[in-house]
Parts: sequence; structure tokens; C-alpha cells
Amino acid sequence: MGEENGEKNMRRKRMKKWKKLLFPPRCPGCDRILELWEEKEGFCPVCRKEIRQVKDRCCMKCGKLLEVGGGIGLDSGKEYHFPFANTRHAFAQRRGVYVYRGPMKGSMYRFKYGNRRCYARTYAADAERALGGWIRRRDPQMIVPVPLYFGKRRKRGYNQAEVWAKALGERLGVSVEKRALLRLRATRPQKELNPAGRIYNLDRAFYARRDLVEGKRILLADDIYTTGSTMDAASGELLAAGAVEVCCISICTGAEKSSLG
Repeated sequence: MGEENGEKNMRRKRMKKWKKLLFPPRCPGCDRILELWEEKEGFCPVCRKEIRQVKDRCCMKCGKLLEVGGGIGLDSGKEYHFPFANTRHAFAQRRGVYVYRGPMKGSMYRFKYGNRRCYARTYAADAERALGGWIRRRDPQMIVPVPLYFGKRRKRGYNQAEVWAKALGERLGVSVEKRALLRLRATRPQKELNPAGRIYNLDRAFYARRDLVEGKRILLADDIYTTGSTMDAASGELLAAGAVEVCCISICTGAEKSSLG
């Protein structure tokens, strides 16, 4: 048994070495192949300085940054940007890793459409460092990626949210259940629609499997948080199927201008 395990470990190490030679680590910000001394950091020094991580200066509900008085940050103890004084969402809380600006715009495009699935390892490492405490406090029992409609997935070849969820699950030791949530039909990009159109666009777009989610605390994973409608609709379906709580995490999030202060 010991020899068999030793051989498996050796094969795993060889595969990892060949994978690194065939798909060398790249900076998610500029797509440059990283030098050996840069690999641990994940980004090249130039991009690391330019990107901005969300960390804790954000709306406690939706996770968007607050912009107050021309600068980003919380003001006089306020924890929510103004829509959440009167708006209810299906998810309990949401967080993002990076601000969707600068190098992260190109990074998200390549990750989503350019087959740069290797970026997910860096995204997940930064998520663990910045949001690991928050995730552990929410104590999710599974990570569920926001699904793509099968036609779009077939055309693209992969679901970027699933790639991100798997990388995050490996870092956190949390199982990923891609079968828990299904997309029943194609939908238009939410950013192209007005508030009423967003609701109609996602009506009955998702189906959650009760046998997989009932009684579970779920971390819902997607790539970019824009309007929040997609995560809201998906969270609602998971809760309707019996999930105890749904929190959300995205790679990128936008900044929300606030009238606070």
C-alpha cells in the first residue's frame, strides 16, 4: 500500500511539472509569463501595484465599495450604501476579491473568453488571504458556481464560474457541487437591461436541486458582480429548494457611489 501511494505521488508530481512546462504561470493582470520569483505573488509587480482588492471597505450587504467624499471607504461608521436601506436581497451577504477596474478588466475578459483558466489559482489565493476569515465565519458546506446555459458553455468550452469555484474550493477545503444549480434557458446580459427588464430576464432561469441543497449553507460563486440580479435570482432558487443560507462571492465587484456623509 505504501509503495502504491508513493508511485501515485510521484506521478502526480510529474504531471504537475509537465503541466507547468506546457502552461506556465501567467500574470492575470497583463498575461505575461511570470518569472520564478514572481510566481508566489501571483501578479507581476507592476500589476500588483495597479490592482485594487476590495478587502473590508465595502457595503456589508452586497460587498460593493463605498465612494464617499471623492474617496473610497466607509464613512462615520456607515456600513451600507443607500439602496440597502430599503432593498431586500435573497443572499445573506456578498463579497468580491478585486475592484473591476484597471488591469482586472482585461483579466476578466481573458479569463472568460480567452481560455486563461490558469488565472483562477491566483484569484483563489488572493480570496483566501483577503476573505478567508469571512468565509470561515459563514461556514459554507458547499460552493455552487453560477451555471451557464448549455449552449453558451458548449460554445465557450467551459464555465468560468465553475473554474473559479473549483480553485476556491481547493484552497478552502470546501466541496464544489456544480449539479446543485442549473440554468434552464439563455438570458441577455443584465447590464444591458433596466431594473424591470433584469427581473423578467431571469424569471425562471434557474433550477435548484432540492436533494443536493436542502439544509445546506451555500457559497454561490460567480466571476463579476455588476447589477446583482443574477446572484439574487440564483440565491432565491437555492433558498426555495431548502438551502439554509446563501452567501455570494465574486472575483470582481464594482464601486458604488454613495451619498453618505
